[in-house]
Amino acid sequence: MKILIAEDDFVSRKFIFKFMSQFGDCDVTVDGMEAIEVFLMSLEEGDYYDLVCLDIMMPEVDGIKALKTMRKLEEERNIPESKTCQGDHDHSLKFNRGGLLTRLGQGLKHTLLSLLIRINSLML
Repeated sequence: MKILIAEDDFVSRKFIFKFMSQFGDCDVTVDGMEAIEVFLMSLEEGDYYDLVCLDIMMPEVDGIKALKTMRKLEEERNIPESKTCQGDHDHSLKFNRGGLLTRLGQGLKHTLLSLLIRINSLML
């Protein structure tokens, strides 16, 4: 799995990288603008991210603006959602926040659910 992490806090960035690295290859950025640049490079190379983890509150460009920009970049290049999300419309998990819709395929849903359970157990 190819993962992009955007986190401005050093300690959080290090923790997320270490945790997520066990699930795939991680690229780490320190703000939303850098995340957009790295995401754009991946689109141009045709090597899409399977998962993008964005901090909501970051300097310069926050996570929501970064995600909106990433979706726009995909649309401009006519990249189908199935290429970027590996999603199946009939078997999708939908998150709608601020007008953003993300679909996750069955396999990724199970991986994400187990990640959330593990994160929750670490916080208790």
